[in-house]
Amino acid sequence: MSQPGGAVVPVSSVPAIYSPHIDVPRLSFTHRAMAALIGAAALVPLCIAARLIPSPTGIGTHTQIPGLQQCWFEARTGIPCPSCGMTTSFAYFARGNIVASFYVQPMGTVLALLSVMVFWSGLYLAFSGRAVHRLMHQLPVKWMGFFLVWFGLAAWAWKIFIHVSHRDGW
Repeated sequence: MSQPGGAVVPVSSVPAIYSPHIDVPRLSFTHRAMAALIGAAALVPLCIAARLIPSPTGIGTHTQIPGLQQCWFEARTGIPCPSCGMTTSFAYFARGNIVASFYVQPMGTVLALLSVMVFWSGLYLAFSGRAVHRLMHQLPVKWMGFFLVWFGLAAWAWKIFIHVSHRDGW
């Protein structure tokens, strides 16, 4: 390259674009341990569900866990409660049968999927030490809560429909 006046300027003297180095803050050991514990806690229901045999009736899988009895709401009214079928749904989900999980109790499938997401996020935080709070600001948390409430009510209506019409179970 040449400048006015005939002076030759070497190409290497062109300044590089300035890009500041950004230090990504790391989580403390306490926060990493807490993330690992939360991740492990999210994995527990899935591990329990993997050991249970899904009930062919679509409800009652939870009775295989010592100390849990039949749903009193369903026994007295004949209509399943909002959580009826959740354990069966988790058991199907843990076995990889997502279609059966969703059919038996759609909200159970969503909660099982959220459990998986929390588990992997906890592992990521524990091992990498990188905070994910920046990602959380991108999520429409208010709308997600609204969606979960309405989806839960729709899932309960679905459960009542398949139970009353004797289409419950897989």
